[in-house]
Amino acid sequence: MVQDELLIEQLNQKQVGAFKILFDRFYRYLVLYAMKWVERQEIAEDVVQDVFVRVWLRRDNLRDDGTLQGYLLRSVYHASLNALKK
Repeated sequence: MVQDELLIEQLNQKQVGAFKILFDRFYRYLVLYAMKWVERQEIAEDVVQDVFVRVWLRRDNLRDDGTLQGYLLRSVYHASLNALKK
């Protein structure tokens, strides 16, 4: 398994393969997490997909100052709350 530091470095270098690894590693877990907040799978999937799009678009700003899982969980949490507001 690719470590977070290496994955962040590869994402910063715009390596699509690193993004696929990130997506494959966390997608299902994050959908289940989002469902705690939004309670519908379709909305949870949309929330998680939006988070992954933002990760890719902002990949140059990813830093290695925490875990990727923690960063993704916080992002999904905030995106879920925003989805509930709509």
